Amino acid sequence: MPHKRAKHSDRVAKRFAAGQDLAPGGDDGFFSDMPKGAMRILQGAKVQEAYRAKLQAKKKAEQDAAAKAKTKAKVAADTNPSGGANEDASELTIRPGEKLRDFNARVEQAMASDIHASFRSATRSQINARKRERRKLRAAGIDPDADPEDADKEEAARKAKADKAAALQANEPSKADLKRQRQTIQQTGEIKDFAKASQVKKINDVAQAPPTLTRAPRGESVQAKTRKARLIAKITGNDEDEAENKVKQAEKARQKGRVPQKLAAATAAASSKKRKNDAHDATGEPSMARQRVLDEERQKAIQAYRQVKEKKIRESEFKRAKKA
Repeated sequence: MPHKRAKHSDRVAKRFAAGQDLAPGGDDGFFSDMPKGAMRILQGAKVQEAYRAKLQAKKKAEQDAAAKAKTKAKVAADTNPSGGANEDASELTIRPGEKLRDFNARVEQAMASDIHASFRSATRSQINARKRERRKLRAAGIDPDADPEDADKEEAARKAKADKAAALQANEPSKADLKRQRQTIQQTGEIKDFAKASQVKKINDVAQAPPTLTRAPRGESVQAKTRKARLIAKITGNDEDEAENKVKQAEKARQKGRVPQKLAAATAAASSKKRKNDAHDATGEPSMARQRVLDEERQKAIQAYRQVKEKKIRESEFKRAKKA
């Protein structure tokens, strides 16, 4: 700019290179020794005019670019109505006088939807891949969230189980072998071991077996027989007490036939003796033996009481004598 000048070191170097005793130059005059601030004030109108011209040129360039873009978009819309937006986004160019920062912002704004869609698509692809991997692990019988060590143990156990199942399946005869064995039996009539009926009883066979009675069922009780006899007598119009007495007599006769005669007599004697003792105790007069035992216990208690009393008397007399 007109008011700018070289820095002091450059001016000193230039002056030193030019030497001394030189003729005055064309630029030497009024502004050669004037301070920079004064030069800026005096040349302010010129600087402002240059700045306004620059702004006007920039504005005109933007208007021309906008008019061209509008015309181009209109032509593209007339020729291809569906692809106008994509064409504008694909042909983004920097405008005359536009800063690079503004151009980058405009490009990002125009392509924001495409960038977001691409990002979501990539993220969704990763999520779907992880989900597919987890489904594969679950189908294989492995917990995807388990610890790696536990997963290794589970994998080893699963392989061992699969090997055991494969070994059992290999030991079992195939359908073709069974068919050949059946044909051999039909032709020769020989019964192999596998065709014999098993004699082992299972729990289900025992549980579903019919019941077996080891004892005869009990007869009716005396109360049931008496109740039934009274009911029949009431229905027929006979005496209920007489029917009850008949039932009791029949029951006594039945019991008498079942119990031996000596056992019945001993039982009757014991019961009569017990009744006599109970009656004797009820009068309040103990037997001679019991009376003798009671007297002995009474004498022992009296003797013990007297000994304790005499001991206390001696102790009290000894204390009084000691105090005196």
